[in-house]
Amino acid sequence: RAKKYEDGAKKIFDDVENADFYCTGRIFPIPRKLVELCSAFVSSSGSASTTAMENIPTVSISPCTFGANGILNYTTRFSAVPGEELNLPIESQLEEIIDNRYCENHQSLGMYDALTPKEEAKLQFTKQIDFVLSNDVPPEYYDVSKVKKEGKVALVAFFARLIGRKLFCFIVKTFR
Repeated sequence: RAKKYEDGAKKIFDDVENADFYCTGRIFPIPRKLVELCSAFVSSSGSASTTAMENIPTVSISPCTFGANGILNYTTRFSAVPGEELNLPIESQLEEIIDNRYCENHQSLGMYDALTPKEEAKLQFTKQIDFVLSNDVPPEYYDVSKVKKEGKVALVAFFARLIGRKLFCFIVKTFR
């Protein structure tokens, strides 16, 4: 499902000569130099807050619908915790940023004016924990031990359990 949205966002750049589209997936920690090189971001949760704090126009993505909730700190305050989600097309939000220069022509909502990155991270983490704790559904967890491993993955998992995590990590680092 996420691939469909990524392909739609990528299409916006088909006819744009001076722009490149990258979908990096998960990166942690996010290199600050990488952020500074970009003109716009499409991201969710903490990474959306991070890029918006750096004054990079950021399309905020819902972790539930994979749709856009707007331009973080300009048209939406939505970040890490699901709320009233708009589920806008990602493409339309990128067009607002790139073609219509929305962030250059409008004032920010001032979400990050008084917060340091550390304070913002703590705020977002607190919101996420509060959301989890306020959920009235009984806690149920997926038992990952029941996931069947096959081939190389099964062999590596068996070897790691056999010799222990620390020794396994040491061997992997040594022979890379």
